[in-house]
Amino acid sequence: MTGISRRTILRGSAAVSGAFALPQVALSKSSAQPDIFIYDGRLAASRLAAAQGKAASCIDVASFDDERWASLRSLKRGQKRVAGFTRWSDWVIVRGYLEEAGLRAQREDMLSEGRLISWEMA
Repeated sequence: MTGISRRTILRGSAAVSGAFALPQVALSKSSAQPDIFIYDGRLAASRLAAAQGKAASCIDVASFDDERWASLRSLKRGQKRVAGFTRWSDWVIVRGYLEEAGLRAQREDMLSEGRLISWEMA
């Protein structure tokens, strides 16, 4: 038998409602408002998380240039709290730069079936 089952409908509605809840989940788990929020402007959920936040500045990894990378590398130990809502690959790159600056991961939560990760460093 082909067609739409009750299970298919429930699974689809859960996925849709979950997609809208992701940015709020990312922000609600944060222990404090970050000084810098890093997001991916190519992804709607990530853009929404950046818009909802109250960070002093936001950095879009989709438009990273050498100047922005340098600003992350120049952070002093304990100077900033940085949070983000990015893809895993971007998180790995940013985490490396922030660890060089003395920051350490405080939280990382995989969301959206492994597509996005909400994270925080201080």
